[in-house]
Amino acid sequence: MSEQVKRYRKEADKLFRDFASIQNTLEEIPPLYLDYCGIEECRPGHSFGPHIRDEFALHIILDGKGVFHNGKDRFEIGPDNMFLIYPGDETFYKADLQDPWYYVWIGFHGASAERLMENIGFTKTNPVLPFADGSLVLETVHAAMQIETDVLAEAFFRRACINRVIGLILDGSTNRRPLGMVTTQEVSYTTYAARYLQRHFSEQVRVNKLAERIGISRSYLVRLFREHYGISPQEYLIRLRMVHASECLLLTDDSIHNIALESGYQDPLAFSRYFKQRFGVSPRLYREQHKQDSVTQKDPNPFESDTDSTSDEPAPHDGQKVHHDDKQTARLPRHQEKGVHHGNCV
Repeated sequence: MSEQVKRYRKEADKLFRDFASIQNTLEEIPPLYLDYCGIEECRPGHSFGPHIRDEFALHIILDGKGVFHNGKDRFEIGPDNMFLIYPGDETFYKADLQDPWYYVWIGFHGASAERLMENIGFTKTNPVLPFADGSLVLETVHAAMQIETDVLAEAFFRRACINRVIGLILDGSTNRRPLGMVTTQEVSYTTYAARYLQRHFSEQVRVNKLAERIGISRSYLVRLFREHYGISPQEYLIRLRMVHASECLLLTDDSIHNIALESGYQDPLAFSRYFKQRFGVSPRLYREQHKQDSVTQKDPNPFESDTDSTSDEPAPHDGQKVHHDDKQTARLPRHQEKGVHHGNCV
């Protein structure tokens, strides 16, 4: 074998090892899902908010300037910068009156989203970073907005869009931090699931839809959740609802029916049945007893129970409505990934 062939083979082996390493890394990172994207040249003084989102939203400024408020701080932002909106934060932003901004924006979610944003350099106290390659992101989003095909093919194109955008931002970021994704993957799944349930326990949530939203199977999510928290996601959801309901019974004069609805139960009878299983008395008797008893004592805490519910609680669907700048858009179940759109500034 000639020296040249040996050298080529050695280089090929190294490339194969590098490729395998990259492939393994990608498989260990939970997928991201594109919720929406758009391109907008805002009119002078146009504003959006105050508004709270369920997903991450990233705006990349191509030209012009504006102001962004994240609930705590005010940021004046110009071209070649980007700002990140975190789920659950109330935000407001406004285009400059003289030089309104022109930006591209994407909304996304996934169990790895927060860790990836940390790796890029974003934090809640520093949601604004420089980024000079906005034109490449613009091309990617523009191409995604032109796609008109069947649902399955479109889902793959959208996945490719969010992966390419995040890849471009990771490649162009000057504020990168260590990721540590491999050792925390399973914790990311369960932490994401727990936080989602904490924020949405009053809605009609299904564990299988939550698993699809994360990008794993229902059985895998249940197993990881049990290992991490000692109970199933369904039991965790029930306990969240029971804690909320017990507080409402003691601190408000709301009707049992309204408390049931606020706690995620469309059927007041089903709510009363679950409540009695947890606290030993009906919601009405629970309220009466505590109002009559002025002696302070520790209330039963459903989170201290070792019993894991196996009942099939009527569980809700994952669809919801969102409002985008005076227009209402039907939100598809998150695992299906919403389509791109181009319109009002968001």
